[in-house]
Amino acid sequence: MSSTQRTTESADSARIRAAAQLHKWVVAALASDEAQWLDEALTKADVRRSLDIAFSRTGRKTGTGRLTVDIAAQATAASLIAGWQPEHWDLSDAVRILLAIAALEHDPTALDRLARHADIGEQCALYRGLVLYPADVDVSDLVGRGLRTHAQPVFESIAHYSPWPARELDQHRWNHLVLKAMFMDIALWPIQGFDDRRNADLARMALDFAAERYAAARALPLELFRCVAPFASLSEVIRYMPDVQADARGRWQDTVTTRALSLSLWDSTDRDLTEFIRAHSPHEAVIQSGELHWGALVAI
Repeated sequence: MSSTQRTTESADSARIRAAAQLHKWVVAALASDEAQWLDEALTKADVRRSLDIAFSRTGRKTGTGRLTVDIAAQATAASLIAGWQPEHWDLSDAVRILLAIAALEHDPTALDRLARHADIGEQCALYRGLVLYPADVDVSDLVGRGLRTHAQPVFESIAHYSPWPARELDQHRWNHLVLKAMFMDIALWPIQGFDDRRNADLARMALDFAAERYAAARALPLELFRCVAPFASLSEVIRYMPDVQADARGRWQDTVTTRALSLSLWDSTDRDLTEFIRAHSPHEAVIQSGELHWGALVAI
């Protein structure tokens, strides 16, 4: 057996255990009659019509509240699949994902079939489930449609709080995901693995995007410079920097904009850009201590 085969089998084993754990959390959150309905639906997963009807009725059967995943359960999730964050799922998402996984055991095209008539909420559930589907399931068409969507919740269900994009997308699709997020004014910080997957092509695309926005007198996304920090020079960046207030020594005022600039460019590899940020930013201490990070910034 090759190392690739062993890795795939190990990953699928982890996904099976994760799906079983998800089922436990879901059943614990459901009323007895709701849990009975789910178990009956899962046992009929080999019958397409029954499965499709159960999938479409999930919201009415189980409600749409948040899936309860406490700190201990979050640690369990991360131990099963690195980066798995089911605490960001609704209960209806989790139920639909369990139904989709059961359907895949009998029909490898089940995801495309379910997506064909899915509403926004149902589409989001299918995309959040990417992290749990078997490796041999072809999701390329499904993901392609999701990356082309203009529906923000659907796009975010692929991009946010999931290890799947960084782990599975090739560089072309990864760069497309990031650029589309900026185009739609969607946050980059919930995209897992973002910093590790930055690349020179993405930096060039981000600067081109900045030039278009600048020419149209439109504001740039606060996180745009995160894409270019390891690759761009001071001269490439400074032309697109927003105007910010500074004191007599040139130190920026403490604003959301200056915090975003500092966070974005703090790990620059260009000496001049690094010296520029250190000279102007008042945020060095809180960045180095970890007190200032993207999650904290958006909470301001």
